[in-house]
Amino acid sequence: MSTNPRYVSKVLLLGDSFVGKSCLIQRYVKKEFTQEFRATIGCDFLMKQVETPSGENVTLQIWDTAGQERFQSLGHAFYRGSDGLVLVFDITNADSFAHLDGWLVSFKDNSGVEDLDFPMILVGNKADLAKERRVSESEVAHWLNQRPSVKYYECSAKEGTGVDAAFLDLCLTIRSADSHKAPVLENTTIKVQRTQTPGKRRLNTCCKR
Repeated sequence: MSTNPRYVSKVLLLGDSFVGKSCLIQRYVKKEFTQEFRATIGCDFLMKQVETPSGENVTLQIWDTAGQERFQSLGHAFYRGSDGLVLVFDITNADSFAHLDGWLVSFKDNSGVEDLDFPMILVGNKADLAKERRVSESEVAHWLNQRPSVKYYECSAKEGTGVDAAFLDLCLTIRSADSHKAPVLENTTIKVQRTQTPGKRRLNTCCKR
């Protein structure tokens, strides 16, 4: 039985619909990618066990939130207790990049986090479609210059490029920020309530290709 400390961290993904949030989580947790995926209704999550280079065992609860405007009123319930944030945009969709500041405001208003030096990364998804890019590298650099604590990863959920590195970086940043946090005791059951808004799940394309 491992004697290494074990921690639980809640990670939230925010961004517009069809930027590929669900695809990124599926790629990271299950090493899978599918063009057809059920649109997220309200919120859903998967868990990933991570061992850090220092030997800490971390359970990441990775929460996938709906990007549709009609579900944003649910933010207060889902954002609370977050330890880290992944902001996602689609490099082929300029509007998804323009909406990032709105997602940050929503997170701040609903999470109780006042300091946006909070553990956070920015992910530009669909790097496999670089020839269709609509968000320039200079635009991303300008956004990042205003938020020097945020790291940027250009990823492809389809090909897996950059996905593991992005989540590991965020995990390590969370552990550094939460170094005072007590580990979960061995044999403790981690209880998470899986919450979804009632309603039909609509089959659509995760990344809207």
